[in-house]
Amino acid sequence: MAKITILYYSKEGHTKALAEVIKSILDPMLPARIQSELVSATTLNFERLKDSAAFILGSPDYFSYVAGYMKTFFDDLWEHRAIFKDRPAFGFITHGGGGKATKALEDLCGSFKFNYIKPTISTGKPADEKLKTQIKANCEKLLKLLK
Repeated sequence: MAKITILYYSKEGHTKALAEVIKSILDPMLPARIQSELVSATTLNFERLKDSAAFILGSPDYFSYVAGYMKTFFDDLWEHRAIFKDRPAFGFITHGGGGKATKALEDLCGSFKFNYIKPTISTGKPADEKLKTQIKANCEKLLKLLK
């Protein structure tokens, strides 16, 4: 069975809450052969991620950059980057006003040659209907790339 990994780091709970919203939107769209899994970046390891068919990556914006745990994800998997080439991915950033970490996340995903879906979702507030519409659109794009 194919797996979509929703990998996130959340210190205050905002990014985890958005990851859960994304999962709740994604899951009803999934064909029977695909499942999704929420994974905290604090517990990640290569064995758990190597079979992921796609990634949804979330981080708070810390000084216009992704959280250290998310950067560690990319650092630790760097030697295995060829395995992940062309895998579909999109990102989401939570922030209190800046949201500039979207560029950093896009750059990191570009280094891995993920098939990255834009726009990167960025929000400083809980998910409203407009944001949920964007999440659904990104999920639809991700699933089309898995076919």
